[in-house]
Amino acid sequence: MSKNEFRENLKKWIKLQEKQNKYQKYINLIKNKKNTIQPNLINYMNRNNIDNTSINKNFDLKLSKVNRYSFLSKAYIQQILKKHIKNDNLIEVIINDLYSSRDVKIDYNLNINKV
Repeated sequence: MSKNEFRENLKKWIKLQEKQNKYQKYINLIKNKKNTIQPNLINYMNRNNIDNTSINKNFDLKLSKVNRYSFLSKAYIQQILKKHIKNDNLIEVIINDLYSSRDVKIDYNLNINKV
């Protein structure tokens, strides 16, 4: 890529970023409105044992139930290991090995910052 191509791509990217920011504000407003209504819909469906309801001839509204597990913190892992292993040094070695042997994924992103 030449310097001129870089400059042109940068200009395009900046225009797209500005457009995205504009629409993102509107999308966030819509999401906030949906999020205030959604708990009422879920409560009604749960109270009335409704898992699925027709919206129109093309669409159904389905109440999905998903189990979401909490983050495994170092303190939590240590607490659970202490139930089964009495050796604190061994627990520390296991925890350090778990943390140091994790795969690292590097993501790159571009941001526009005000100067």
